[in-house]
Amino acid sequence: MIFISHANPSENYFAAWLSSKLKLLGYRTWVDVNYIPYGNTFLPQIKEVISKKASVFVAIISDKHVEKYQVPDSGVFNEVEIARTRLRENQDFIIPIRYDHADFADFPPGIIGRNTIVMGNDFALALKSLLKELDDRNIEAQEPNENVLGFWKETLHGDLQPQEKKRDTQQIGLKLIL
Repeated sequence: MIFISHANPSENYFAAWLSSKLKLLGYRTWVDVNYIPYGNTFLPQIKEVISKKASVFVAIISDKHVEKYQVPDSGVFNEVEIARTRLRENQDFIIPIRYDHADFADFPPGIIGRNTIVMGNDFALALKSLLKELDDRNIEAQEPNENVLGFWKETLHGDLQPQEKKRDTQQIGLKLIL
């Protein structure tokens, strides 16, 4: 399972996009925007997934992620600290993706100094780099998830509605209404 850590709500869209693409390719993922019902405490679930189920921890590092790490007992702080405990048994447990222009020197302990996927504005490049890294680490995909669109809709708690029809039947336009 791939645990995706991100700053909520600022990176929800990218985290959900990344998770849905990985699921489409057959990877099992866990991202908090989909798996924690409103009103529930998240720490016990997150601790269970990171400590016992995740084979890799993907940290989407941004200015907001760095800022939230500075707040003890925030979700980001707890996720990173739990992931750091896994580094004792697996030095390759954490894969950072730099989402914006966060300063590398400000990355949280356990993440600072790691070779980082630099996304810039290219989601596809980040995904391609991550897939190569997962392959290099022998993280295997299972059967592809055939209901990725449903997962995407559930993750963002929104409605997906088709845009106007296009002549090219190979393209599917979607409009996300939140």
